[in-house]
Amino acid sequence: MEATRPQRNRQQKAERVRPEAELSPDELSALTGDDAPLVESGHVQYWRINQTVGEFTASTPGNVWNVRLHIVDEFPTGDVLAILVAFWDSQKPEYITTQADKIWALNWLEREVGFGQIGLLPLSNGPVSLLGWRKCH
Repeated sequence: MEATRPQRNRQQKAERVRPEAELSPDELSALTGDDAPLVESGHVQYWRINQTVGEFTASTPGNVWNVRLHIVDEFPTGDVLAILVAFWDSQKPEYITTQADKIWALNWLEREVGFGQIGLLPLSNGPVSLLGWRKCH
């Protein structure tokens, strides 16, 4: 039996979360440590929908961003897609990258979210897949 692909929730949109606006300077520093200036400058951004958060970090190559996904629910495909699309539409990046060190995560990111494998990090404790994503126009 073929699995059906979950549909993105079109009624809800992901929104940017600004911890620097919601927290006192001491709370922000306690949360982010030495990275507080990166959050304040926009080089690190948080985007949220429901209980899923995408933490985007500007990379060295211009206009390439890396995303770390903070997920509570199992395989929230629609929420992750909403976060990627909202960030893409707002920031207009050239490319979004992420990493996966577990085969189930790699399979889910490729099949359901639309990431493509772009490389492999041969680390001593096992390989880590490098993945890339672009919004289809």
